[in-house]
Amino acid sequence: MPATQSRRSENLPGRISMAALNKELAAEVLLAAIFTTDEQACQKYGVSLRSLQRWRRQLADGDPELAGFVATKKAAWDAAWAEGLPAALARGLQALEKCFKEIHADTSACKNPVVIHAVAGAVRIVAEIHLTSKVINARLRDHLPVPDDPNRHKYEN
Repeated sequence: MPATQSRRSENLPGRISMAALNKELAAEVLLAAIFTTDEQACQKYGVSLRSLQRWRRQLADGDPELAGFVATKKAAWDAAWAEGLPAALARGLQALEKCFKEIHADTSACKNPVVIHAVAGAVRIVAEIHLTSKVINARLRDHLPVPDDPNRHKYEN
């Protein structure tokens, strides 16, 4: 397709411009880099580390269009996975509580090194989940300053 035809089709109603597609991609990569590594995010989306760094600068410099895409994608991502997470965690914690009570009531279990190791492992996992949520919230607050986001307070603490 000739370049003039391509450029004209970008301006037709209902079409998304290449610039908007690039910012949408940038938002996807920026979010992926928060939850993985820069290298993994770039590889997944087929972009360079330099592009990711450029997009981070654009976001930090207050690009409103990019910030809007990031906020929209973040909200969609949160809704998709976070919806079932609290219930799953609550069920897991309830099961652990039941096990802990049974172990505590059984004096031989309290002295069994295998049981002690299993309890310590469960406590470590719960602590890691708690710490991970704190780290993610801090990274979001520090690296994705979304202006005028009414939900910003949800990511703090």
